Amino acid sequence: MRLMDFKGFELIYKDNRSKIKDKSSIQAKLSEIVGNNNVSTKDIDILAYTKDSTLLAFNWLLEGKIPGLADFITWPETAEHISDILKLANQEKIPVIPFGEGSGVVGGAIPIRGGIIVDMKKFNRIIGINDKDLTVTVETGTNGMNLERFLNVKGYTCGHIPQSLYTSSVGGWIAHRAAGQFSTKYGKIEDMVLGMELVLPRGEIIIFKTIAKASTGPQFDKLFIGGEGTL
Repeated sequence: MRLMDFKGFELIYKDNRSKIKDKSSIQAKLSEIVGNNNVSTKDIDILAYTKDSTLLAFNWLLEGKIPGLADFITWPETAEHISDILKLANQEKIPVIPFGEGSGVVGGAIPIRGGIIVDMKKFNRIIGINDKDLTVTVETGTNGMNLERFLNVKGYTCGHIPQSLYTSSVGGWIAHRAAGQFSTKYGKIEDMVLGMELVLPRGEIIIFKTIAKASTGPQFDKLFIGGEGTL
């Protein structure tokens, strides 16, 4: 184990960690999936993903303690990359932690059992605006402020303005069922999402098409809003 590499720090969540027999083999398989430049086991990268913005986690760092240590950091670029990572993780019984901007305050992004961090920052494209339907299609890692500025230039607003606008992502909003300062006017994020592409825990990719809310049958996509990566 690499727990002693971070000298002077005490690991908070050191029990019940995932036991990975051959890390070099797993790293090689991850490299095959996302490429050598998109996977890391470097100490500096592992250290960057030890916590989210939970106040308790900041206090631990000030006390010389590390909340959690992942085993691998990955930066996938396609839904297929994520699918293959999850299939590998299921096969090898390795925990997976999705990571957006790291601004969550409930500890959901802390790798308490180690495992694979799936950082979504490369999913940052604003794909396009439909001026007729007044919808925008974005990738899950899109920063909130970047999206709002893009829309403002076009004469629009997303209407979703959480306090973490500068440091949160669209995927994070959806995962946490977020609300914002203008939610009483425009609605919460659950009211704004019209369609999604999802990768399920076993690697299946499903698509909920962008359709009107009325008379379309059960809205199964709502099951995933607020799921915090558990579904």
